[in-house]
Amino acid sequence: MLTEKRILVIGRHANLMSCILEMLRLDGYDAVGKQENEEAIAAFEYEKFDVVVIGGGVDSESRKLFKETFICINPSIRIIDAHPKYYIIYAQHLLTISMYTDYEWPVVENIFQPKLHTEHCGNLG
Repeated sequence: MLTEKRILVIGRHANLMSCILEMLRLDGYDAVGKQENEEAIAAFEYEKFDVVVIGGGVDSESRKLFKETFICINPSIRIIDAHPKYYIIYAQHLLTISMYTDYEWPVVENIFQPKLHTEHCGNLG
């Protein structure tokens, strides 16, 4: 049973895209993947998406184009920039906070969502 949430995933690597789409679908999301800029923009113009995920392999020029275009079309769109540098910044933020509190942080596998369904991903290397 799918949720009402539709996710557009933009990435450059077909094998990784396939795995991410499968994980999202197993978690009940209606996920659509696009690899080319023109395809992603066309899909966003003609279909309704609640969230856009821009993968780490997308270059900065395309990343900027997507953000500007999608926000012009839908100012309330949620865009997740999945570039690895943002996960490093997030991890550093969590580590900094944990240095100043007694809070016991959950293990990393419980912080990030969606759930990892790696058995369906095959060889990503």
